[in-house]
Amino acid sequence: PGANFVAVPALKCLDYVLSANRTACERFIDALGLKYVFGVFMGRHMKAWRKSVGNEGVLEQEIRSTSVVYSLFKNVQNADARDRLCAKFVEQDFAKCDRLIELWVEFAKRVSAEQARLDDEDVDTGIDLTEEEEYLQKLDAGLATLEHLTMIFAHLWRTAHAPIMRRLYTNATQNAITLSHLRDIIR
Repeated sequence: PGANFVAVPALKCLDYVLSANRTACERFIDALGLKYVFGVFMGRHMKAWRKSVGNEGVLEQEIRSTSVVYSLFKNVQNADARDRLCAKFVEQDFAKCDRLIELWVEFAKRVSAEQARLDDEDVDTGIDLTEEEEYLQKLDAGLATLEHLTMIFAHLWRTAHAPIMRRLYTNATQNAITLSHLRDIIR
């Protein structure tokens, strides 16, 4: 229980530090931090964590671990460190590629449900929210995380690593994710 208690705040601090710091991102990879972050990203020990930190804590860990992975892709320019980061998506028969798509689908459903709720609310109450208010509601529903997942997908695709591209394409197709869906999220 004690380790689970500090996991969310520690991940939050890590997310903050790595969000705009290239040097910190490269040091994090050199210090073998990928193992920890990808353990959280993959949802390892979630049953135990769910008991101790609840569903909100588990959701927070998914959001933060996704943000950390996105920050690493965005900030790491050292070729060796970037290769190590990409290699994580090949390990264990592309399990992290599968998880990426699984999370993308989960957060896309959350954002879609929020958009439907906002549309219904507009019709029911007759009160139109401003575009900014709608955007903020969708951010609360997970739009930022969905954007991060989409950008991780794009970074992986940009590697032109044929097996990764094939796995991402196969999983996206199986989940009815099209290129236009991905483009719409980035815009």
